[in-house]
Formats: sequence, structure tokens, C-alpha cells
Amino acid sequence: MIVLGISAVTNVLSVALVDDERLLAERSATGEQAHSENLVFFIEQLLKDAKLSVTDLDAIVVTQGPGSYSGIRGSLATAKTLAQTLLIPVVGVSTLEAMAYGVDGEEIFVILDACLNQFNVAKFKKVTEGYRRLLEDEVIDTNEVMARLKKVTPETVVVFSEKVQKDLPEVKAVIGYPKGESVARIGLARIQSGEIQSLFAVQPKYSHHPNIRQFPGA
Repeated sequence: MIVLGISAVTNVLSVALVDDERLLAERSATGEQAHSENLVFFIEQLLKDAKLSVTDLDAIVVTQGPGSYSGIRGSLATAKTLAQTLLIPVVGVSTLEAMAYGVDGEEIFVILDACLNQFNVAKFKKVTEGYRRLLEDEVIDTNEVMARLKKVTPETVVVFSEKVQKDLPEVKAVIGYPKGESVARIGLARIQSGEIQSLFAVQPKYSHHPNIRQFPGA
């Protein structure tokens, strides 16, 4: 089963193709290239790397948030359009879960910047079949982050984005981002266990409600 994994909601754009246990190809970029408008180009290049056609895809998995508004909207629109066109499943996964995936630790506490002096956090436990969620995704302020960090055990690995490192320089942690391969593998496991989502169930998960204003006459 060939699965396309997409993450375009942080400052790293990452896409990957996974065929069951095999990683077929992966591409990641930061800076200007990481903008979600480059996503289709990255997918095209990824398919060329793997010598595959878009019609070879069996499923698409995408990070649905939290993360940047434009990244969430752009990547979900791309993933759902492709899935609808190809008549294949699309699965949405948490950005924080994808960041935790593959981290070597008994427990993983993930922190992602949410702007406005707030942070997205979640906690996971490594188990035989993968990862079990201990805390749901939530948004907390700096004081609460520091309070939570004081309670973590020595077995807990803290993972945060590069942006969070600048905000919390005193915290020792592993720098991470949601890799396309991690996204694809999480989604593949869910599909194999029968967790198939409808196209309409894959919705954005924002840290805050978008600040959209309606102008007179619009």
C-alpha cells in the first residue's frame, strides 16, 4: 500500500512516500521553499524520485494542525482534492503526534509554538504497537509550560520546534518537526486497523480561531 505523507504546517515542508514498511522517497525544505504553495511541486518531485505516478497512490495522510493557518488550509486542500480526484482515503493526523513519532523515549512531551505567548502541547507514551496518547492536544501559556516541565520524569523526552527553542532557551529538549515519513506511517497504521475517515471528517485543527474579518459590502 503506497501512502503519501504531507506536513506543511510548520517552518519545515516535508513529504514522503511509504510502501508498507519501506520508505520510498522523502523530501523536506525550510525557508522560502517551505511555503505551502510549493507543496504540489514537492509532491511531483517526490513521485519522480520514487519513479511513480500519482495514480499509484493508495492513500494520503496529512497533518491537520496545530500549526500555521495558511499551512493547514493549503495542505488540507491539496490532500483532500487529490484524494477526491483519485478516489482514495485521506487521513488527518495531529502535528504533535507526528513530532513525537520515532523519538526514542519512554514518554514524549511535545511543545509547538502557538503564538500570542502560548504553546501547543501533548504527551505520548511509547508502547509495543506505537504510541499511546497521555494528554490531548491543548494550548497553554508560558507559565503553565514551565510548570508542566517541572513535573516531567527523567524518562520523559521533551521535543519542541526550533521556534520554541528561541522562546524557552533554558529548556533542554530535542529539536524536532513533523516528518512526512512519520505522518505517512501514523496514517498507514490507522488505515490498516480500519480507522478510515470520510473526506468531510478531515478538518483543520487550529490553535486559535482564525482572525477573519468581514468588510462591509464583501
